[in-house]
Amino acid sequence: MFESARLAFYRPVESDLDLQLHWLKDVEVMRFEGGPFTDELAHNYRLFVLKHWSDYGFGHFIMVEKSTGETVGNVSLKFLKPEHARDRVVDMGCLIFTPFQRNGYAEESVRALLKYGVEALGIKRVEATNHPSNTASVWTLEKLGFRLEGEIDLTAYGRDFGKSQRWVVDL
Repeated sequence: MFESARLAFYRPVESDLDLQLHWLKDVEVMRFEGGPFTDELAHNYRLFVLKHWSDYGFGHFIMVEKSTGETVGNVSLKFLKPEHARDRVVDMGCLIFTPFQRNGYAEESVRALLKYGVEALGIKRVEATNHPSNTASVWTLEKLGFRLEGEIDLTAYGRDFGKSQRWVVDL
């Protein structure tokens, strides 16, 4: 669907979601996301990803390293709640699998995702949330021009993520 210098991004298929679910249950990957997903949360996540694509024609994108073909993680533009679709409040997410962290993939993938969002979807404003102690995420968001708007109580996929920072960027 779109590319960056080192990554290709595409709509997930069932087998991609199986790999995603493996990582969603990983303690290291999910350390800033309230811990590993349970089977029920993983099932809710899978349903959410598939339904969002069906309803809106975009959502979570699988990211693959072009040089190796290995799956690096996912990035997403999504509506977390039905009223967000009405108000066009788009949430951005990025999850890099442990073996690929600290290689600049978060910044590269989010830059490519935001470009896609503007050019292909006409998105003008994006929100993102993160755990306050996830300093790598804070650094990346700031570098990409997001500004901190405060804290929120975040619930998604049937999980209470607790206090999260809310960031926004106008595109």
